[in-house]
Amino acid sequence: MTAKQRSPALPERTDIAIVGAGLTGLCTALFLARLPPAWNILLLDTEASAGGEESWADVSSRQRQIALSESSRNFFEQIGLWSDIADRSAAIAEIRVSDRGHVGHALLAAREQDLDSYGHVIDAASLVEVLSPAVNRAPNIHHFATDPALQLVPKADGMALRAGDQQIMAALVVLANGHNSPQARNLGIGFETKDYGRTALTATLILAESHRGIAHERFTDEGPIALLPLPDNGGQCQASLVWTMAPDKAEALMGVSDDECLAQLHDEFGNRAGKFEAIGHRHLTPLARTVAREQTRSHLALMGSTAHSLHPVAGQGFNLSLRDIAALAGVLVEGAERGEAPGTLSLLSRYEQARRIDQQRVISFSDLLPSLFTSHNPLVVTGRNLGLLGIDLVPELGGSFARFGTGLMSGKRLRSKGL
Repeated sequence: MTAKQRSPALPERTDIAIVGAGLTGLCTALFLARLPPAWNILLLDTEASAGGEESWADVSSRQRQIALSESSRNFFEQIGLWSDIADRSAAIAEIRVSDRGHVGHALLAAREQDLDSYGHVIDAASLVEVLSPAVNRAPNIHHFATDPALQLVPKADGMALRAGDQQIMAALVVLANGHNSPQARNLGIGFETKDYGRTALTATLILAESHRGIAHERFTDEGPIALLPLPDNGGQCQASLVWTMAPDKAEALMGVSDDECLAQLHDEFGNRAGKFEAIGHRHLTPLARTVAREQTRSHLALMGSTAHSLHPVAGQGFNLSLRDIAALAGVLVEGAERGEAPGTLSLLSRYEQARRIDQQRVISFSDLLPSLFTSHNPLVVTGRNLGLLGIDLVPELGGSFARFGTGLMSGKRLRSKGL
């Protein structure tokens, strides 16, 4: 292992070791570092070898956007970083949902739900630019690069992390290094995987006119098209595109010119956001859902896409992970007040149980929505369009749908003891 940040050598023992320095790892470290009893936290960068959770250098090198829900805004407010994030993001003031070739549509306005917004959209690289200096400033977070072949060995009093001839003992190990985490698989943790048979083409669009804070969700026969507002760049109005389609069509679109790609997008999406002037940073991602059969063991917790990697249509994966982090923190603080170490199995089991309903609800919703809107069954088509019309016409339906998307179903802010 080699030092990534300040310390010249790895410690022999630590309270909490986080494997994976992607966005989930950074957020977990920052949230836990602010809590009593001021645990010593080791953040280990596995250099994106496991896939899914990049190191912060990798996040910065590739264009990617993240939609932060209102519950995530609460999360970042608690660690004092929201104002910096807000300055680099675009607010979602409205959500417009439509079904290509059918009459159903819905318009949801944040102001009608007594919300400042439905969320904010930010480049992953911009989010890293806020998070990584905060990690470097935290006196109890120590950040290192580590061998991707790092081994975890369960012990009676903790979890041993071994790389080469070095070993670290941790009271708790948090695995946050992607849905293909070799450490999780080496421990015999199984995963349930569903291949959606679709590929997402992501890109950044330059718009001819202002997006006015409007997000679009357009459902087509092949899959949804999401268009999310981004901050202006050099006077140009930008939007983030997530376009779901069959894999062969996605591959073909990667080989055409920008003008041809935009022409096909316009044919599917229409004029709802005005003219698309340019497209950049095209990238393909095969779509699948992967959920760990175990999220906790003694001295071990799985976080982020290591625990659950979801369909992007609802934009809920990262937001769900932040709610997981806040809940884990609350349980660990309560345990510390009773003198329990952070890796105690009873504590971790209590966390997993507390998160079960929210996770199942979001996973089910992320599964249902794309299949519902790609169905050609006449009864399903009629039902979904009546549902969209109902959301548009009945304020209570729109409010419930919107609060689910923002992660505020309970109407309460996420709070952890000690903050």
